[in-house]
This record gives sequence, structure tokens and C-alpha cells, in this order.
Amino acid sequence: AVSNLLLLIRDIRGFQFNKVVALDALLTTLTNDQPLVAQKITRLLLPSYFPSKVSPAEACNRFITLIKRSPTAGARFCEFAISEGASKKALIELVVVLINMALAPHNLGSDQLEGLLTAASHLCGNLASEASCKDCLKKSVSGQKLKGLFDVANGVNARSSLFNIASALSSIGVAGLLEECVELVSNCGDLLGNSERQAEVRSAHKMILSSGWFDGMFETFTRLLQIAAMGCHCNFGVEVPEKIFVSDKRKKSMLSPKLRSGRGSSVFKDDYQIAVGIGWQIKDLLKAEASRKAIFDSENLQLVCFALRALSEVSITHCMCCDFMDSSLVTSYTTLALQIALQNIDHDTNSRRRKSVGPTAKKSAVELLSLDKTVDHLLQCIERELQRDFWSKPGSLSLECKVCSNKAADLRLETIRDSPMDESTDIDNQGSLFTYGKRISNMVKVLTAVLKFIVDASDAGFISEHHQRCLRFTSSYFQDVMTCLRQCFHEELMLQDAELGEIFVCLKSSFSYGAKLITLILIGVSEASPAPTEVHDLASDLLDLVAATESYCGSRYAIQFLNVAKQWLPDLILALGSKLMLSHSQEDIKTFFVPGDNGTSPPSWFSVLAKIEIHELCSVSSEEDTDRASELKGFTACRKLIGMMIPLLQANVDVLGVIGLIFLIGANSGLQRKDFGLVLGLLRFVCYKLLREVDRPSEKLATIMSYAQELYALIERAADKLTSSEDGYQELVTAKALLDPLFVH
Repeated sequence: AVSNLLLLIRDIRGFQFNKVVALDALLTTLTNDQPLVAQKITRLLLPSYFPSKVSPAEACNRFITLIKRSPTAGARFCEFAISEGASKKALIELVVVLINMALAPHNLGSDQLEGLLTAASHLCGNLASEASCKDCLKKSVSGQKLKGLFDVANGVNARSSLFNIASALSSIGVAGLLEECVELVSNCGDLLGNSERQAEVRSAHKMILSSGWFDGMFETFTRLLQIAAMGCHCNFGVEVPEKIFVSDKRKKSMLSPKLRSGRGSSVFKDDYQIAVGIGWQIKDLLKAEASRKAIFDSENLQLVCFALRALSEVSITHCMCCDFMDSSLVTSYTTLALQIALQNIDHDTNSRRRKSVGPTAKKSAVELLSLDKTVDHLLQCIERELQRDFWSKPGSLSLECKVCSNKAADLRLETIRDSPMDESTDIDNQGSLFTYGKRISNMVKVLTAVLKFIVDASDAGFISEHHQRCLRFTSSYFQDVMTCLRQCFHEELMLQDAELGEIFVCLKSSFSYGAKLITLILIGVSEASPAPTEVHDLASDLLDLVAATESYCGSRYAIQFLNVAKQWLPDLILALGSKLMLSHSQEDIKTFFVPGDNGTSPPSWFSVLAKIEIHELCSVSSEEDTDRASELKGFTACRKLIGMMIPLLQANVDVLGVIGLIFLIGANSGLQRKDFGLVLGLLRFVCYKLLREVDRPSEKLATIMSYAQELYALIERAADKLTSSEDGYQELVTAKALLDPLFVH
């Protein structure tokens, strides 16, 4: 609003906007505000700092005054100068002035140098869209000048701007700039979590692609990934094809990196971290059509697939014993696999048409990274790792892992002496502490990455034949997490708050992925093709996760699941009833909750629900009740989640009948196990919360009403076997009283 007002009155004779709003305040807003506001401020400042009524030299001098005062604001000014009507001829001259100033940096601070190059980058990007302007710039900005700029551009942002300039001008013949650029993108062990470095690398990619150097860069990436994959074979025994081994006889690109001769664990760690950076770059390059096509056209695609497969396997199977293992390599591997599948399949829509896969190497890559094989490979790795029971063995190391077996004794002793450890702490091969919490965090990140891939592949219409296995994997993942949380609660294992926070960020995403997997599978359900029983199991595990989290970690963590659960709750409810939705014969009902190998016990969230209901039923009148009230006061998330379920169930009588029946079956199971609190709590929820406002004579509720009569008789028989003073008698009497109103009609 202020910028609009200033623009409205700026042409009034004698008006000076800087007396209304301080210039420094305007420059700060120009630097930091959204593009629309920044563009208006540029329009306001243009007559003062790059006027059209003076010579280009004078206009340049005025702008230099601005950029010296605020380098960031001056650079942002250049982003919008052309769109606000600045003379293109004068702006071309300004680019030359800015670059000449940057080439004489002895009087410039690092922020000023960065501002000059960023301003020049914005101007070149906008001007180069016109062929005539681009030709003028190429004549004025020689390759020698660009090479000189690279020598003085030491900052990450400065180099990023330089790459953007070279890309805009298509400066193919810059001597030495290619090697410098590829060296920069190859030295990428610090990319993750570093937004400035990522922007710099993206700018380098843009320049390399526009200059026709992509094949050379991808050749370099390939050889670096081969080196890391060879390390996987040497240090971990991972099987790799012979062609993955780098041969000196192979024709080398002028950009190929120098191979290191050492194969120790510390060398592998460095190679692995470089591979992590390259994996990130490949994933990023797959987002844009031009770079994605360049990857698929590369003769090195097959080798990249082999290498990423080996690195992903190590990242999964050794994430609990090596602290530097990173889930991002799994994400890179799965992203490439999914993109290859999408690239080579018929689609009815215009955006997904069949494309030729080209030479044999690319066809082999397609075969290697077929989604069926990728899913099978990933799940095999995970199943092998989870069988080792690392979740509950904080001190365990992999006997097959040379990185583990080569831990230096002196570093271990030195660390123990300086920092006493408990049983949940280990030391990596560099002597740094690798706590149990960090290991669990590593594993959860890996499992989240795999689960995301499974959901993305299912959403794209692939891997339907693997759905049951994927559901079992997801259930196993959540069950193991709940076991870990329970052990931490009982102080068998120790997790720090920071570690828990990191874990729950991933669990929140995993919850969403698990729920979406259920939704995708339910879409294809019909009478001819019913939902697999694993759908119900996973839905129950997701609700168990909320209850377990609140029980063992508190409401602060459990509440994080609510916003995620809310959007998926209708599908979770359908999944809970999927076992009985199409058929609920007497045999189905009898075997629904059967402890032992052929069935399942009621889920733990049933117990939490029952406790909440009993707490609401009973008045706090004794010390025991006070303790119970204190215990249940913390179930904020579970109360809210159950509250969200009730109106959804009551909105559909068919679903209500099935889910209500499942709760009654759970009450019967509790009765058989003499868990009378579970019986009372579940019956109160069904009778008082679900059925109280429902038209009970409905034929759609006939099954649940019939089962309720059977359950009433069983409860009455169990109560008759107890005396009024025995534990459980009062619960059974109250449970009968809750059922009585159901039979009025």
C-alpha cells in the first residue's frame, strides 16, 4: 500500500519520497520483500538511480552509487529494471561497467563483489532473451573476462551468479572455465542441507547444459559413483557387476577425476559423501525436462544405475552401524528408477507418451531399474536388516562390515576416557560418538524414503502385485518403532529429546505415506477383488502408533499426527472395516480377533479407548481413581482422534455397523481374556457414543444387534461366575446395563 501511494504522488513537483519513507527502509524492503512489492520500489527508484533522460554513462554512475550503498538492493533493482522500462542499450553498458568493477576487486568488500555479480547475472539473464542484446553482450564480455571473474569470485553466491552469466551468454569457448566448473560440482560432499551450495551447483548445471558440456560432467559423475560402488564391494561385500570396476584402459574424458588408490574405511567415507552429493544432483537434474533427457540419452546411464543400486543397499543394511550412511542415496536411486519407468511406458495423457530408450546400455538400465525389481531389492535389504533386531540391541555392530571391524582401538579408548558412554553409545571408525538415537534416526529416515517410493510407484500405477508385501513391510516398520518407543519408556534404551524430534519428523511423513498406500489400494477394491487383510492391519497399526506415542512419549509428540490423520481418517475407517465390509459370516466374526498364529489380538489403541471411556464413566472418588485420572489426563491426542472418528462413523450406517461390530468383537475377546475393563470401555463407546443417536432398528445394523445379544448372554454368564466383591463383577454389571437399551425395540 505504501509503495502504491509513493508511486501515485512521486510526480508531484517538489515531492521527495525519501522525506516520507527513509531511503534505507526502502532499500531494505526492496531486498527482502516479495517480487510484486520489489518491482514497485524499483519503478519508484528508477528515475533517480537509472534515469532515461541522461547519458548511459551518467545512468551507470548513478546506479553505482545505489549498489555501493546497498549491494543486495542494487542487485534486486537489476532484476526488475528491464520490465520497468530501463533502456536496454544503457543496461548493456551497465553490465560491462559492473564486470569491469568486479575484475578490480581490491577496493571492494565481499558483499559488494557479490552484489555486482548478482546484478550482472540478473541483467544478462533478462537481456539475453533478445538475440541482438545477447550478441552485444558476448562481444563486450569476453571469455577471458569470465575466466578472470572466476578467479576473483570466491563466495558461493558470487560463483553461482558467474555461472548464470556464462549460461545466459552461452560462453562455450572459455578456456579453463569448464574444468573449474566440473571440479566444483564434483567436490560435492557438503551439498546436503547447504542451500547456498545447492544454488551454486544448480547454476553450474545450467551453464554446463547450455554450453553442451553435460556428457562430460555426467561422465565425471559416473566415475565418482563407480569409485564409491567399488568401496561398497571392498568394505561391505556388496555384489557388483564387473563393469562397475573402473579400468584405466577405458577411454577417459578430459573431465574424469583422478582415482585414489587407497581403499581404507576413511577413504570410503569420503567417497561415499561425494556419492551422496552426486546422488542429490542427479535427483535435482531429473526435475527439468532438458537435463532429464540428457541423463536418459547418456551412454553412462547403466553404470550409474549399477552404482546407485550398490550404494543404496549399503545405505540400508549398514545405516545402524555407520553414522555417515545417508537415506538420500536411497531417494536418488528410487527417483531414478521411477523416472525411467515413467519415461518408457505408454500413457493415455499427452504428458506421458512412450519414448525410445535408445542404445543397449539404456535398455539394460531400464531392465535393471524396473520397479518390480527395485521394490524387491529394497525390501530384501530391509528385511535382512530388520531380522538382525538392531532396534533393540543398541550396542550391536555388523560382523560383516569392515568399517565396523576396523574401529581404531586408540580412538575408542581416548573417547571412552574423555566421554564416558552408556550401553546405548558406540564409536564410529573416526572415533565420533554414534548414539543409539542417531542409529534409530538413520533407520527411520531410510524406511521413510523406501515407503515414499512405494507410495509414489503405486500412485503412478505400478507394483500392484507387490501390494501385500508392501503393506506387511509398512506394518512391520511401525510395529518396530512402537517396540523401540516402549523400550525407551521403560528406560531399557535411551533417546535424547533432539533425537526424538528428528525421528518424529520422519514418522509424521511415514504416517501420511502409510495412509496414502491404504487409500491407493482401497481404490481398486470390489466384490471380485476384496481388500487384502493387511489393509486392516496397517490401518490399525497407524492408530496404534498414535496411542503408543502418547503413552510412551507424551501428547507433545502424538499431537503431531493429528493434522496428518485428519485428512486420511475416512480411508483409515474404511480400511479398519475392510475385513468384514463385503462379508461378515459367523466364521469371519469368530476368527477376527484370535490370539495365536492364525489371528490377532485386539490392537493396543482399543485399550486406550477403553481407558478413556471408563475414565469418563467413573467419577473421581478415591485415590485409585485419582491416579487413573492423572494417567488418562495426558491422552489429549487420542481423545481428539476418537472425537474426529465418531461423526464420520455416524454419517454412514453401513460403515457404522461394521466398525461397531469390530468393537464388539474386541469386547468379546477381552471377555475371553478376562480383561473386563476392555469389555466395559468398548461397550460404552459403542452404546453411548456411536449408537445412541442412530436409528437402531435399521436393517443395516441387524448383524451388530444380533452379535450384541450374543455378547450380552456371554457377559451375563461370566458375571454369574463372580461374586459381587470380586474384581471385574461391577464392570460386567455396568456393561450389561449399557447393552440393555439396545434391545428396547
